[in-house]
Amino acid sequence: MFGAGGSTSTAIKCMRIHCHKAPEKALSFTLLKAIKVQPPGWKKQALLQKTSKNLKSISSNLLKQLVDTAYRFSEQPSLNEGNFGPVNEIGAAVLLKHIDGEIPEEFPEGAYIRNGPNPLNPTQTIADSIVGSTSYLYYEGHGMLHAVHFNKSSLGEWEISYQKKYVASDTFQLEREKNEVTFLPAADGQPYATLAAFVLNMVLITSMEPGINLSPVIQRYNIIMDYPLKFGILRTLLQKPFIENDMNGKSRIGVMPRFGNAESIIWFNVENHCSYHLFNCFEEGNEVVVRGCRTIGSVIPSSRHRADKSKSYGRAFLQPDRDSNDFDPSIDGTLFSRPYEWRLSLKNGTTNEGYITSEKVAMDFPAINDKFIGVRNKYGYAQVVDSLASCKTGLFKYNMIAKLHFDVQDKENRELILVEYHVLEEKHFCSGVQFVAKENGIDEDDGWVVTYVHNEGTDTSQVYIIDAKRFSEEPVAKVTLTQRVPYGFHGNFFYK
Repeated sequence: MFGAGGSTSTAIKCMRIHCHKAPEKALSFTLLKAIKVQPPGWKKQALLQKTSKNLKSISSNLLKQLVDTAYRFSEQPSLNEGNFGPVNEIGAAVLLKHIDGEIPEEFPEGAYIRNGPNPLNPTQTIADSIVGSTSYLYYEGHGMLHAVHFNKSSLGEWEISYQKKYVASDTFQLEREKNEVTFLPAADGQPYATLAAFVLNMVLITSMEPGINLSPVIQRYNIIMDYPLKFGILRTLLQKPFIENDMNGKSRIGVMPRFGNAESIIWFNVENHCSYHLFNCFEEGNEVVVRGCRTIGSVIPSSRHRADKSKSYGRAFLQPDRDSNDFDPSIDGTLFSRPYEWRLSLKNGTTNEGYITSEKVAMDFPAINDKFIGVRNKYGYAQVVDSLASCKTGLFKYNMIAKLHFDVQDKENRELILVEYHVLEEKHFCSGVQFVAKENGIDEDDGWVVTYVHNEGTDTSQVYIIDAKRFSEEPVAKVTLTQRVPYGFHGNFFYK
């Protein structure tokens, strides 16, 4: 997966020289002597370092020749079409002058940042060889950050600017330096081809920074989402895919005391799922409540559907019809994500779970007022999936934004909650929805919902600012960007 939130840091080693007010000339002589008089064996050490460097260079050249000879690269059109295609980065921020409406006076200063994929070599995302084929996933590879900065001048006037930059990971910097494909796609493909790509990639990587997966944290507990998404390179030796979701497996949620250990976890068995995004978790009496967008399948198709991705994705994005004669639970509706609630009783160890919104509407990428993370909240926001458009492209597209009222029942179905919708115009799709709180706001929804919106008709992108209390109305402001912003993933607002 691409690193969407950081870059590789370089440690600078410093040498401190201690002296007791010695003359400058004496200090220079000491340094010169230290440089000239080397410890025994230094020549051997230098020779070994030089030899190692030369061997690495030879190894890299041989590896390049092997890849050039054994592999044939081609394009996945869906990853390079329309607003899914990559863009060039902008180093310095560019001032934005075109604004429809007005930025509210109370809107906070800060930066609205959204991540997303942006491959350096978009026409070379499939690698074919004698051992099979691998291909990049939409969620894999190089990432780019898009930022809109909201600042006020000394006169109190808004100065808004935009910039976009690649995430400066080790792999990105290496590929940009060589100006060619250096790493092979290795997450999705035929088992032996995946194994070969994995091994070749590892030869090129001399050091890896460990990743940390964080669990949601509430006042007294850590919440652990555990489901049977299996992965591992050794699986390929058994002719199994590198990553695969076990549709017949078992899922559970763990509740661990804030400073507990493995033995202190209370496990709750739940209906099998493969969900990625949560609204919030909090304690309510003797229960722990977890709310998220529940998905029963993985974005990576299973081995039996990998041969025809377009067909499998087409059925996965649509609302499942369980009464259909050809209904297949392993694919139909598996990516039709809906808001869901798990209630875990710490008193008797039971679970009460179920969907909380209409079965006709798919949602994902939830957001809330960050001041309410870990405590009970009234409102949530999510992007609404355009299921028809998504099934055609095989990639998610969102044409509405939803505001969920967790404490208000739906008028037509009292088992569900009330949902408001902000409907975008035709051929307009959003990404990176985030709630921006009003300073000194009284109510939880005192603030705005911001989102990147792309108009496929004009191929232009804007940032919408929507009053959360007048959610279904027109945005209070639309900021036009100088260049289009490809569809992407998570947004966040960093207050100044």
